[in-house]
Amino acid sequence: MEINFEFQKERKVGDFVQSFIDLFKLIYRHFVSTIFGLSAVPLAGIALVYYFLSTKITFSANSDSFEDIDALTWAGLLIVALTALGLYVYGISIEYFLLLKERKSTAFSGVEVLKNFRSNLGKYFMFLIAMILALIVVFIPLAIVAAICAFIPFVGSFAIGILASMVGIWLFCSFLFYREGYSDLGSCFTDAYVMLSKKLIQYGIATYIVNFIFQMAVMMISIVPLVIMGVTVIQLPRNRCCFF
Repeated sequence: MEINFEFQKERKVGDFVQSFIDLFKLIYRHFVSTIFGLSAVPLAGIALVYYFLSTKITFSANSDSFEDIDALTWAGLLIVALTALGLYVYGISIEYFLLLKERKSTAFSGVEVLKNFRSNLGKYFMFLIAMILALIVVFIPLAIVAAICAFIPFVGSFAIGILASMVGIWLFCSFLFYREGYSDLGSCFTDAYVMLSKKLIQYGIATYIVNFIFQMAVMMISIVPLVIMGVTVIQLPRNRCCFF
């Protein structure tokens, strides 16, 4: 399906939000099916690790700790697997949108997304190391700003969220500079900052609003099964007298 969407366009805050909604309505079925299809096997692997972890955890009346030391190993393995899955889904999502931008169409499969991800896997690992070092460098000033914002009533929490979104968009653009070959690993962070500096706050606000809308949508979807089950239970004849 052809996608009538202009990626490289100057947008204001409201335009970013509207553009996100418009694009998501066009691609959500293809995007969800592609990403979920590529994530099914890793998810099954994590479920298997979780199962083995659950068999290793035993609690007694005299102790609230693991009785089997192997449980700690399985717990560590689960944490590593969840982190790897998060990075994997993040990577294939980036490759999906790069293909979408290149072809202006959803006429590509998960195999192509996975192929592009594998061919650039080295860049992902190199950037991950560089990103950790960059975050160490900027941690102190960011922590100071976040601490100041925390003491501002009402607005402070939003300011911290916008600050986190600004950092996120800076890191994402830095990776795209490196991934697309516009900058090397050593200069991608400064190049991205120079590009974003004049409108970094505006981009941070737009990203925060889009994230908020997306999280609210996911929360509403997750609540629907609970509501259905609750209403069903309440309406059961045998439960009416007990409930009221």
